[in-house]
Amino acid sequence: MQTLMQDVRYGLRMLRKSPGLTAIILIMLTLGIGATTAVFTLIDAILLRPLTYENPEQLVQMWEKRTEAPIQQFELSYPDYLDVKRENKVFSQMGGYWKNSVTLTGKEGAEQLLVAVATTGFFETLGIQPILVRTFAAGEDDLRKNSPVMLSYGAWQRRFGGNPSIVGTPLVLDGELATVVGVLPKNFVFAPTQSAELWMSPRVSGFFLRRNGYWLHPVARLKPGVSLEQAQAEIQIISRRLARQYPDSNAGVSTDLVDLRRQIVGQIQPVL
Repeated sequence: MQTLMQDVRYGLRMLRKSPGLTAIILIMLTLGIGATTAVFTLIDAILLRPLTYENPEQLVQMWEKRTEAPIQQFELSYPDYLDVKRENKVFSQMGGYWKNSVTLTGKEGAEQLLVAVATTGFFETLGIQPILVRTFAAGEDDLRKNSPVMLSYGAWQRRFGGNPSIVGTPLVLDGELATVVGVLPKNFVFAPTQSAELWMSPRVSGFFLRRNGYWLHPVARLKPGVSLEQAQAEIQIISRRLARQYPDSNAGVSTDLVDLRRQIVGQIQPVL
């Protein structure tokens, strides 16, 4: 113990004689501790705890799969998504998401932003309620003018000072007018969209309306008492019907359901 105390006192004397080195060591320790804390927070929030949505065990993500193709798993087309949403008897709610980037134009110039895109019903599927006003309403998926936008809590605070009158404010996104319709809760996180500040409706048109245009990630909530296996069996029936009706785009295409937590953890684990 005496030797240890002598070493500590010697180390402190050396640090006092070299303030520059001391500062560098303190900065490195601070960064190291901060990075470790951030990684643990991410692991704790995503890998160790259940998803922070209503009854998360009922949530699944949907993929289409083509067995005879180089890319075997891919997103759904919007028409396929609408057909599954309309015909299924196993989901109580269903919505979809996508990642994108847009140019936000304001008084200080133009800025490129990472945004998340959500269809009508997405937030309701997760069980998320906005803290201001509303989410996306029926019929807004294909709006091109004055399309609705939701703010993350962080963007609301940083960009608009937490102004409670922000709803109704116009934004210029990719040269088109959009309107703020709501603000998401402070604790809302959806890992696949990373740190998106804005959530937009999809403004579906052109390529996005094609049955062979694969871009949407649907998320669905199983009805109480319906297992993943039961839902999978019904969705395959719908897939086979679509393959017969639209052979040019859907022949050889099936649909898979994946537990949403497994889907998110599977995306994050390689990063960690």
